[in-house]
Amino acid sequence: MTFLKYSALILCVLYAIAVLVIGIIGRKPIRCILLNVAIGIVSLVAVNLTARFTGVQIPVNEWTVGGSATFGISGVCGILLLKLIFGV
Repeated sequence: MTFLKYSALILCVLYAIAVLVIGIIGRKPIRCILLNVAIGIVSLVAVNLTARFTGVQIPVNEWTVGGSATFGISGVCGILLLKLIFGV
């Protein structure tokens, strides 16, 4: 289980670095990074607003907001996947 935690952490760090590199390489890096953050936060809010209909709610704390802001939509999907698989 420790191996799984460390490999997930390494993959998350590599993904964050890739998002930063793609943002910096683009013509408007600040705009790209801020757009990714905004889309992640909006998708987290959308999941919580539809919780009444879907039955799936993500608790809002510093980890989920940070993950969704850093990784965007894929971060919210990852949190949802963890919640659905492990019941976290």
